[in-house]
Amino acid sequence: MKIIIFSFFLLFFCYCSTKDKQPSNILIVDKTLRENFQIKKLNNQREVFNFYEKMNNDTLRKKTSGVIYQSYKDESLESSKMNNCRSLIDDGFFGQKGNLIIIIGSFNGVGSRGFNIVLNKSIYTIKPYLSECSPDPKNKKTYKTIYQELVLDKLKYKSGDSLFGKIKFKIIEQNMDEKKEHIAEGYFRSLVK
Repeated sequence: MKIIIFSFFLLFFCYCSTKDKQPSNILIVDKTLRENFQIKKLNNQREVFNFYEKMNNDTLRKKTSGVIYQSYKDESLESSKMNNCRSLIDDGFFGQKGNLIIIIGSFNGVGSRGFNIVLNKSIYTIKPYLSECSPDPKNKKTYKTIYQELVLDKLKYKSGDSLFGKIKFKIIEQNMDEKKEHIAEGYFRSLVK
């Protein structure tokens, strides 16, 4: 009888501990990432520029992002590819000084859409964003991560470094009664500012 009770508690414990297990948010480092075919393929594509960036004489002529990012179910595949990648070391303005911030998305002068990756040592968080001219401050959004994976070519970066990465995630946004899926997958690169 003791064996049956022990087995029941063991199964119950295993079920409960895996039921609400959060996806890992620990960075994966792959030093060979810069040699990846998908990264090299970006050399032959045109960059997506933000509204405020100069397109002529800009140092970012080669495409920085091959990430497909969808935040609307009816979004076309072509529009979900219109993303760029920018990165910077936080000077304390955005949060914690020294964090690496990777911004993947686009800004057209009226609004922006995309996601930020904030890396603190080897732990990262992904934060989707959508901003338009008049956001409603009453909306309380919550996010549930279904899966996520971030791969970078090294652990530490400083201003002036080249950054190469790969991202894959699915996050569910709950905004009052509306649910929205944020899904991304692809390769990116940037010069850290």
